[in-house]
Amino acid sequence: MEDKLFKVDPFIAATKASKTVMVESEVYQDVEVPQRLLYLQRIFGVHNRTMVPILRENTVYGAVGFTRMSAFTESELTFLTLIAEPIHTAVTKPLMDRFAVQHLRLSKGEMACLSQASLGLTSEGIGKAIGYQVDTVNSYIKSAVKKLGASNRTQAIAEAIRRRLIS
Repeated sequence: MEDKLFKVDPFIAATKASKTVMVESEVYQDVEVPQRLLYLQRIFGVHNRTMVPILRENTVYGAVGFTRMSAFTESELTFLTLIAEPIHTAVTKPLMDRFAVQHLRLSKGEMACLSQASLGLTSEGIGKAIGYQVDTVNSYIKSAVKKLGASNRTQAIAEAIRRRLIS
């Protein structure tokens, strides 16, 4: 990070501005690439970077990058596009769970109750599913509603899904 090459890397700049799959070789055709970047890519074996954006309602909220020695074929790019979102979710879900616990201060019980509620279970059903008393479930849900800035249980579930705290 000392070189701060991420600030001058034309591939990174292009991916930030794109809603479609970006292939490094295509970006490099149109721009001058810093020699230091090319040197480091060669030394560390980073070739053919390909970035697949993750979109929700036409807004990019993440991306998954792939690299290998040879360029990806069109069919491989199609496959990478299909698997990018599940990979993104698998990697970010534990981080988001930790973020929720640390910053929103959602407890494991609150998260568990929200997750079960998102399946359409009543408080009684949630209690049976995860072994809590109904009063405990209601308390966790009420607390989660407040922490998520929601006005009711349904809105809290929607907000938790939007934030990818639950699926």
